[in-house]
Amino acid sequence: MILEEIRDVLTPNIRLLEKEIEAIEKREIFWCKRGEEGRFNKLTKIYVDVEYTGAFKDVFEKIHNLEKMFRSRDRSYKNLNRGYTQIEREIRTHDLEKSIENHIKEFNKLREEGKVMDSERVKTIVNYVINKGTPKRRPHTTELYIDFWDKYSDKLLKFRDTRRVKQLDKKIEDQLNRMKKLDSKILDKIKEKREEYRKEYSFNKYEIDPELKKTITNIFPNESVH
Repeated sequence: MILEEIRDVLTPNIRLLEKEIEAIEKREIFWCKRGEEGRFNKLTKIYVDVEYTGAFKDVFEKIHNLEKMFRSRDRSYKNLNRGYTQIEREIRTHDLEKSIENHIKEFNKLREEGKVMDSERVKTIVNYVINKGTPKRRPHTTELYIDFWDKYSDKLLKFRDTRRVKQLDKKIEDQLNRMKKLDSKILDKIKEKREEYRKEYSFNKYEIDPELKKTITNIFPNESVH
């Protein structure tokens, strides 16, 4: 069924890739260790070696080289993950963790009772060093680890100032740029196919993207959408 191809494969991947490209452009990628490998906050694997539905198989048959591009994209994801894992090995040292612990003690001396950092935050701060992170503060909230990072980030980021880490940073930057280019190529292909289906079968925008209908209904509950 054509609508199944659109709703289960084309439209979800269009949304995913658009968000991912934006995250890469804005450098909002944040990596952290999870088990044997790491994971990213705004990057995902878009192809996994599992048995796909008939809709996926149909799409791969109809769009030349799409399955190959999905696989290539996931290899890029793995390479990026590997680069961050190597940086983590370089940076997550006893000296860094000890420095963070000492800064936390200093930081806590200046805080009011009950508003102090605990030692469990060491892992969080190490991740910010790995990612050269700039945590975003939520409006009208007090977030101690952000206050801490604002105060000590310059000192802690010096642990990244090694030749090896700089080399890995360059590889990661190149990998992100390659990933963005491949994402854009895949996005163009599936957008083109979805538009071809829309014209051929006279689908409206809510049929090809049911999320739009939900959004409109939430904003205008009494509005009729066809």
